[in-house]
Amino acid sequence: MRAARHRRHQGNHSGLEEALFNNLIWPDFSVIPTPQKPTIRYLELKPEKTAIVAGHRVRAILVDHTIEGCAFIVEGPDGAVAYSGDTGPTERLWMVLNEVPDLRALLLEVSYPNREQSSRRCRATTRLGRWPPR
Repeated sequence: MRAARHRRHQGNHSGLEEALFNNLIWPDFSVIPTPQKPTIRYLELKPEKTAIVAGHRVRAILVDHTIEGCAFIVEGPDGAVAYSGDTGPTERLWMVLNEVPDLRALLLEVSYPNREQSSRRCRATTRLGRWPPR
């Protein structure tokens, strides 16, 4: 089986449109109610660059994974939250998060239970242990 190839920084919205918002699984919200006034608009975030989205500062931080992936930090007047999907050991995210003022929450997806931590070196498990995890 060949490893998946992923073009860096090309955006993932075409994959979302093909796999999810394809009028089979979910409607194509990028043209509903009209193409001129859609429910959602895709915005490509450049890693490490802040973008203003709906009045909030949003940053994408590259994380280590088998394909390109990002964590996201959303900052507003009441604090900041961060989200990272399935990831492997990723020092850069922890460095950036330690510098975020008023970080209120971190949402971290994990793929495997603790008992599989040693066999799943490239994935996070439910055992974080410390901040930042090692």
